[in-house]
Amino acid sequence: MALNVPPDHPPLPPESYPRTLDIAVSDLTDRQMRVSEGSKDGTLLYTVDLNKSEPHMVFHRAANPPQPVGNTPAATPSSTASFRRTSDDIDISIDGKGFVLAAEKALRNATGFDSSLLGRKLIWKRAAMWKVLSLKCVDETGVVYATYRTGNALKDRGELSLLEPCGAVGGGNDELLDEIVVTAVVNIYLRMRTAGANSTGRWWRFWDFSFVST
Repeated sequence: MALNVPPDHPPLPPESYPRTLDIAVSDLTDRQMRVSEGSKDGTLLYTVDLNKSEPHMVFHRAANPPQPVGNTPAATPSSTASFRRTSDDIDISIDGKGFVLAAEKALRNATGFDSSLLGRKLIWKRAAMWKVLSLKCVDETGVVYATYRTGNALKDRGELSLLEPCGAVGGGNDELLDEIVVTAVVNIYLRMRTAGANSTGRWWRFWDFSFVST
């Protein structure tokens, strides 16, 4: 997700690892999430539109050059996520390449996908069973590629940490970063909905598909 900037633009900080991204959603009713470098005031990397029809999540890379904080730059579509009514699988497309984010049968509240770059499966699961939004992304050997944490299950923002194994792949390959960031945001959104729904005392599946239009 390196940003291309014009020669006369002030240099951006180097992408070192661990690398921290801020994932923000002011309110799910706003139907948008934002991914920024470092903090909420950092360079905007993605906006994510939340829809009731397919595709249910549309990711836009922020246009270059980076815009001042408070401005909403023009953006280009890059990735989508669509939920299925008949299963827990989620269809994801990144730059036209499709794959499935599927519920892991052997692990409770976990999702996995086959990374085309790594040639193996990556799994998002809870880092702490009692925290809905304490997550980690691991491969099948246990190597941790990323973590996500927030102070409250319904808090409006959290911190996604991309760890050293991400930087070890081609010096921080954009394709792997896209896979991890997109699948992270999908998991976070669904778990936020689940946490909010459970607070009403109603029974729900692992994630709630009631927002999907008929």
